[in-house]
Amino acid sequence: MRTLRAYRPGRTVADVVAQRGLEQAVKLSSNESAFGPLPAVLEAIDAACRDIARYPDPTCRDLRTKLAGQIGVSIGSIFVGPGSAAVLTQLSLAALESGDRVLVPWPSFELYPILADLAGAGFVPVPLVDHTCDLTAIDVTDNVRMVIVANPNNPTSTVIPVAEIEGLLNRTGPSTLVVIDEAYADFNVAQPESGLPRLVDRYPNLVVLRTFSKLHGLASLRIGYCVASPMVIELMNRVPPPFAVNGLALAAASASLDQAPELDRRRRATALQRDRLVAGSRSLGWPVPDAGGNFVWLPCSDPLALSEGLERLGIIARALDGGLRVTVGTPDENDAFLTALTAVTAIIRPEGESTCPNP
Repeated sequence: MRTLRAYRPGRTVADVVAQRGLEQAVKLSSNESAFGPLPAVLEAIDAACRDIARYPDPTCRDLRTKLAGQIGVSIGSIFVGPGSAAVLTQLSLAALESGDRVLVPWPSFELYPILADLAGAGFVPVPLVDHTCDLTAIDVTDNVRMVIVANPNNPTSTVIPVAEIEGLLNRTGPSTLVVIDEAYADFNVAQPESGLPRLVDRYPNLVVLRTFSKLHGLASLRIGYCVASPMVIELMNRVPPPFAVNGLALAAASASLDQAPELDRRRRATALQRDRLVAGSRSLGWPVPDAGGNFVWLPCSDPLALSEGLERLGIIARALDGGLRVTVGTPDENDAFLTALTAVTAIIRPEGESTCPNP
C-alpha cells in the first residue's frame, strides 16, 4: 500500500481552550465566513427540511441551470459536488493515472499533493516568487496531466492577473488540464468575477473551481462546483457516488445566488477588515503581501512559535510552511488578533527569530 499524505484540519476552539486553560478563544484558522448564511438562505433551508426523507436530485439540475445562466455557459459545462475540494478530488480520480505529473505553484492548498498521491501521480511543486504564483516558471511537458493554480493563492492570499492565466492556457497542450481554483475569488473586490469560467469553450482543457463555503457562508453544508468543457464534465460524471450533494445544500446555494447585493456588501466589508489586518500587521514589522482572499499571510521562519504565542492569548491561526495564515474575522475578532500580535511581536521578531526559548 502506498504511503499517503493526510490532510491536517485546523485546531478547534474546544481543543485550544482545553489545552491552554482559556475561557474562550477566537478561531481565525479555517478561512470561514465572518457572516452567517443570509436570512433568505435560512428560510430556504427550513423549507427544504420538509423533504429530507426523499433523495435529492442526483443531477443537481436546477442549481446547474441557475449557475449556467448567471455565468453564461451551457448547463453541460457545470458540475456540482459536495464542496469544491470534493469536486477537485473527483476530477483527479477521473483524469489522473499512475505516472502522470501534477504541477502546482507552492506553497498552496495542502490537498493538492494528497490528490496526486491518491492517483499515483507525481507531485511537482513550483516555488512561489514573492509569495505569488509565477506562471512563467511552469514548464508543461508531455507527461504533465494537470496544473493546479489557486487564485487567490491559499495560503498567501496573493492574486494572479487573468491575463497571465490566459498566457499559461495559450502555451498548454490540450492533454493537460489547467485547474484554476477560485475558492476565494469572491473576495477579490477589484475582480470578483474573473471571467475565466466563460472561457471553457475557447480552452477545453480549462477547469474553474468555485465554492459556496466562503462568501456564501455555507461551509458546513458542503457544496461547490466547477465549470469545464462538457467533455470533462462527462468524464467526472463517471466518478461520484449517487446523491453526493444533499438537498439542504442545493436549496441554500440556489437561494444564496439570488442575494447578489447583500453578498457584495459582505464582500466589501470583508475587504475593509482584511486591509485593516494587512496594515496593522505591517505596522508591527511583519512583511505581509497584498491580500485578495478573506485571509492574510504573515511570512516567518518559525510559524509554529508564532502560532503558539498567539494561542496562549486566545487567537487560533494556521501555522504552515513559511508563515502563518490568519482569517479575516469580525471587527472585534480582528481587534483581538492585532492586540495579541502586538504582544507576541515583542517576543518573536517579524523575521521569525525568537528572543526567548518559550514564547
